[in-house]
Amino acid sequence: MNKRTVGACMAIILVIAAGGYYMFYTQSQNDKAVLPLHVMGDVQAPLRVDSLDDIDIDSETLEVGDRVVHAVPLQEVVAEVKPTGFDPSLLLVGHDGRAALMCSTDLSGSYIGVSEQYGWEAVNFNHPRSSNIKQLSEVVIVAERSHKYAGFGVIDTASALLETSAGDLYRQGYLHAFEEVGSSTQHHEGNELQVTAFNRQTIPDIEGLLGGQLDFDGAVVVGRRGEIEQFGRLDEFRLGPNSVSYHADGEVLIEDVAGVVLDPPERRITDVYHDSLKLMQEGEQVLAILVDGLGYHQYLYAIEHGHAPFLSTLPEAEKAMVAYPPITPVNMAASLTGETPDVSGMYRREHRSPQVPTIFGEAEERGYKSTIIIGPIQTIDFEIDPVMCVDRNADGSTDDEILEAALKRSQQDYDLLVVHFKDVDKAGHTHGDLAAETMQQIAETDGYLEQLLAAWDGHVIIFSDHGMHPTEEGGDHGRLVPEDMFVPYWLLDGEDSDE
Repeated sequence: MNKRTVGACMAIILVIAAGGYYMFYTQSQNDKAVLPLHVMGDVQAPLRVDSLDDIDIDSETLEVGDRVVHAVPLQEVVAEVKPTGFDPSLLLVGHDGRAALMCSTDLSGSYIGVSEQYGWEAVNFNHPRSSNIKQLSEVVIVAERSHKYAGFGVIDTASALLETSAGDLYRQGYLHAFEEVGSSTQHHEGNELQVTAFNRQTIPDIEGLLGGQLDFDGAVVVGRRGEIEQFGRLDEFRLGPNSVSYHADGEVLIEDVAGVVLDPPERRITDVYHDSLKLMQEGEQVLAILVDGLGYHQYLYAIEHGHAPFLSTLPEAEKAMVAYPPITPVNMAASLTGETPDVSGMYRREHRSPQVPTIFGEAEERGYKSTIIIGPIQTIDFEIDPVMCVDRNADGSTDDEILEAALKRSQQDYDLLVVHFKDVDKAGHTHGDLAAETMQQIAETDGYLEQLLAAWDGHVIIFSDHGMHPTEEGGDHGRLVPEDMFVPYWLLDGEDSDE
């Protein structure tokens, strides 16, 4: 055999050996499977990451002591999942139970990476070494303050009992339980082999966070799309990657829960539709007045301090619960369709067109004469053209023009006349729910109501679309808190309104 032939054979042998080693090495690496990393909590877009290729972020090669770690910047990972709160902390959890809660003030030297020795790991060059969790399984975003349309709450009609979030529940309040899903049996060599299968459930420890048993006669669970379900048991909640869901009898009733309302009032915002339609069917005329942004607590405060002399002459208002989220488009739709937001399709501010008929469509079908009087901007779509009012006298308000238009039409034999006053909401946002300026606006609106009711001979419904809670800048609404969720509701006949 010549040298050239020997050399060729040796080359082939080396190639085969190298290939065999590669296959062995690859198999050995595959045998060392890296468990997935979950990035979740108070986020819009939770991630399951099986490899760095799953993240659309350029990776870096880091030297950590005598090891090499392929990693991506933690700050970019946090941005990728879109936090739903403010000033978040990061809970880093390892498969061995070791965890660290680190601030996110400066993440310039922080990374999430993969190494052969530890699998997923946190690498923090600027934070204390205790934040470098090895065998990392979860990165949980824990918001210090949730966005007003995020979080999970428990309220009654007087107070907020619990305000938390998915991230916060992962940090301090959940339990694991096994839920049986079925049993099966197989026979082998005369033996009966039985297996019972379970799903491990993550249950938020709401009772623990509340400090004990809840005392209530009834409750409802409220979904983020405005769903409402009767409350059953606390162990029917499940904690998911970025939300709490509600289950019963193995079925998911609400995928994304906003919270629980204990002992809710019987009155609901949807009663405006049902009360109006019932009265019209009985041949009665109805004037429905929406006082935007008047919470039940504001009504009581105004009465107590003499800011609503006319309303104080009426029978005491019933307390009504609005639809979630407590904002104008959602609750104008709920009041005029009689349906909760998940049914009407009106569960976000940007939604404009209800997927079910409004009271005006129903009135038109039955030959009833109806209209709605609003300001210069139409909040949602109706089957009829609204009467839109502009600020003709340039006083910064259209409520006076709305009053003028309503008084004119009150004498035109309408079966249903709906009027929307906006200024209490504007004052509340600017000054706060109980500010002197807001009370002054309530007093002015109180005078408008007196004039309208004096001019109307039929039945009257007065209601609001949401309340208002205080903020550092003034007032706001949109949260599952009593100030936002409960409003006054009057259903008056002619004699009531003449008092």
